[in-house]
Amino acid sequence: MVVEGSMGDAIFLLYDGELLVPTLDAGGRDITLAQVNSQGAFFGGFAVALAVILRNIARVSAQRLRESNVLVASIASDSSSA
Repeated sequence: MVVEGSMGDAIFLLYDGELLVPTLDAGGRDITLAQVNSQGAFFGGFAVALAVILRNIARVSAQRLRESNVLVASIASDSSSA
């Protein structure tokens, strides 16, 4: 389902059952990083949430720059007419 170290681009919802997140420790032994057994739990959302947050930051920044450009152009126009 998910490969350790891969780029996360999805969010998963645990509809039913149990989810185990295994890995190997430094000695090569199997260990469980997490165990989820509550219906409706989700995982993998951090990667998706981070992408959405970064996209929104870029969108808001671009909008503010456009508004600043309009304001500067308006001030320049007013000062050249006076």
